[in-house]
Amino acid sequence: MDELDHHLIAALREDGWKSNVELARQLKVSEGTVRTRLARLRSEGTLRILAVTDHRKLGLVVPVLFNIQTEVGQAEAVAERLAKFESLELVELVTGGYDVVAVGFYRSNDALAEFLSKRLWKVPGIRKIDTAHVLRIVKLGGRLS
Repeated sequence: MDELDHHLIAALREDGWKSNVELARQLKVSEGTVRTRLARLRSEGTLRILAVTDHRKLGLVVPVLFNIQTEVGQAEAVAERLAKFESLELVELVTGGYDVVAVGFYRSNDALAEFLSKRLWKVPGIRKIDTAHVLRIVKLGGRLS
């Protein structure tokens, strides 16, 4: 990746809907250069353009961070199982006091309680779960909220 690739990605992080023509004009290169660069970045797996939603507008007003300790040797299996839950936006293997960290969004505290009791605690290999309600999201998807 060179400087132009970095500038192209930065421009798309600002607005993923920008056309190749707009990107070319902004970066002072040809539209063909932009098209070629984007195709390469996508085919290499460096760039994927995704929608970042405002969870509040979808009625998902309870963001929660899950810090999870697993049984020895179970972290990866637990993370793979958690990744299948639609309500979890992020699942990561981590170092430190926890083995897995996940972030989820829920319609209410009751929905969160149901997820915890009926789904999360039923995942084999989980030893401990600490939850933290997110009071306010300051930055999400590369943008300040």
